[in-house]
Amino acid sequence: MDEKNQIRDVLDQVKPLEGLYCTGCDYCMPCPFGVDIPANFAAMNLFRVWGLEDQAKIQYKALGDRKKDGKPTPASAAACTQCHVSESKCPQNLSIAELMVEVKEALSA
Repeated sequence: MDEKNQIRDVLDQVKPLEGLYCTGCDYCMPCPFGVDIPANFAAMNLFRVWGLEDQAKIQYKALGDRKKDGKPTPASAAACTQCHVSESKCPQNLSIAELMVEVKEALSA
């Protein structure tokens, strides 16, 4: 198999992932409610892409346990209010609010 065909095969394999993952560009930030959107997606990618469920849940839990100036300031998907403000800023055109629900459901517990 020549190199072009190998590249084409790899692209065909990852095509279903297109548009599902945050690139971590931070354009969606800051969230008006303190959700660290890229960090939530990074945890979810550990789970979905690499199958590292335990590590993903540890990272997600740490987002919920964040403090600022000694006060709880949760940054996990659980703090998402579904305001959709971040979605207009996303160059990937991700449905961030909807995906935050998925992150919460997959990584809470």
